[in-house]
This record gives sequence, C-alpha cells and structure tokens, in this order.
Amino acid sequence: MFYDGEATDKFVPQLAESWTVSEDGTVWTFNIRKDVKFHEGGDLTASDVAYSFQRGLLQGGYSSPQWLLAEPFFGVGVDDITGLVDDFASADDRATLIANDPAVLKAACEKVKAAIVADDAAGTVTMTLAQSWGPFLATIANGWGSVMDKEWVIENGGWDGSCDTWQNFYAMTSAENPFTPIANGTGAFKLDHWTPGQEIVMTKFDGYWGEAAKLDRVVITDITEFGTRFAMLQAGEVDITFVPAEYRAQVDPFVSEIRVYNADTLSYEAAKPVCTIDTNKLGFDRFEICDTPNDRPLRLYMGRPGLTQDVLIFNFNIK
Repeated sequence: MFYDGEATDKFVPQLAESWTVSEDGTVWTFNIRKDVKFHEGGDLTASDVAYSFQRGLLQGGYSSPQWLLAEPFFGVGVDDITGLVDDFASADDRATLIANDPAVLKAACEKVKAAIVADDAAGTVTMTLAQSWGPFLATIANGWGSVMDKEWVIENGGWDGSCDTWQNFYAMTSAENPFTPIANGTGAFKLDHWTPGQEIVMTKFDGYWGEAAKLDRVVITDITEFGTRFAMLQAGEVDITFVPAEYRAQVDPFVSEIRVYNADTLSYEAAKPVCTIDTNKLGFDRFEICDTPNDRPLRLYMGRPGLTQDVLIFNFNIK
C-alpha cells in the first residue's frame, strides 16, 4: 500500500488490494492483487511478496533502512537479524555472522519465514508481528517495502530463498549489490537506463495494472550546481528541481499560490493566490495573499512539521 495523497495516517491499496489485522494488532493479512506484471515479464505472486520481506529482514545491516522492519517482527530492541543469532556480535559483519553455528543461523531464518507466510492459492500474505506496532503500515508504505520478483532476483545473483545460504547475503553494501544498477518493479514507469552521475531515464510501462501513465518518458538529470538548475527552471526546461534553503528567495518570484499546512486537520488548506513577495522577509510574512490569480508557474506548500532533534546521541562511530 502507499500513503493517501498528503496524509501520513491514511493509506490506499497498491499491490495489496485490501488487508485485515487481528484484534490484538499482531497478525496482518494482505490480499494480493491478481494479474500484475513485473517489468521484465514475470507474474506477481503472494510468494514474491513474502520473499521480498523475508529477504529484507535477513539481509539486514545498518547501512540500509531494513532495520525499520526488524523490531515489529523481532521485538522491541531487536533491530537486526543478528540480534537473533549472536546478540548483535556480528552486526554489520558478514564474516563473523557466517562463523556462527549453522543450526543457529538456520533457526533465525526459519523464524523469519514463519512470521511471513504466503498462500499463492488464496493470494494472501500473512505477517505475524512480535507485538502490536502502531506505525506498521506507515513503515512498509515506503521503498523498503517494495516487492521484487523472486525468480528474477535469483537469476541475477540474489538470495535463493534457502535458510542454508541467507548469511552469505547479509549486510550487503550498494557497491557489491547486483541490484544497485538494475530494476524490475511493477509501477507505471520502468527503468530504461541509469548513467551514474548523469541521468536516470524511465519509460512508460504498457503492462501496468493501474491507470496508464500520462507521460511516455521521465528524465531525472544530475545537475549539481544550483545556478544551472535555476536557469533551466526559468527557461521551462525542467518541471521539478531541488532548491536548497539558502536559494529559496531566488525561486519565490515564481510562486503563484501557496497552500499552508493545518496541523489540526493534518492537511493543507485551499490554495491562495499570491500578489507580491518580499524576499527580505522569512516564513509566511514574505507573501501577500490576494484574490486575483496570476500566471506564475509554481505552487508553494508551507508549514508541514519536520523532524527535529535537540539531543546528541552517544555514537560509537565518533573518533
């Protein structure tokens, strides 16, 4: 599933058409959509879904976001598969993990497989958590909850699904991961090519299960210098660009209307036209709201709360 528009507490179906949860909040059952194709031609199955989550938990390591999924399945405080094997002694260390008793390694894998079970005939995946977990849907509605084609992963050098081999793929870095430069999803766009440091090009996927994409091609260009990006935005050569905070005043004159976040409703208020902008001011005060629409090209969303931290956490990596 994925977030419902701008909401952070509502979700809409994607590859799971629907889902249910037990009264105690520990057992989630997902009904997997039928007739979904992967970009490389494979058919999506419930087993692909279960395998993808099992693989994520077993490959673990703290260099990837998979640790976010570990505590719901393993228990509070156990944020990596090595917590089940050797009390984290081999965390982020594949060689040390492999040196553990094979029976212990196999038991950890079997625990993961028992917690995430597919039924291809029924088209369901059942996930059993160690305890109820309030943000579970919010956690899996992200990129690390994406589903991969099991057969394609194995063909391309990934984990074969066996509890005898999973440790060989633990804590894999991006540099050694065979799936860093390639992709095989189920979305409206498929990867055409990626030239590191230059561009990513995606093309419309005609076999998409949902509403067809309205564009034939999307190009994401790597342009590090903001002045160049800004000039392309001014010329209408780009549709979206990243604007660092220190350069926002340069882009303000292109804003035609703003939508302000309402913390009471957890949503943005209706768009309001902007008449003039005082770039010498900060925050909401720099915009003068009026009733007359204009033809400037950008809409600005403002006021959504972000994450803040006012403490320094003890870190063993500080030298």
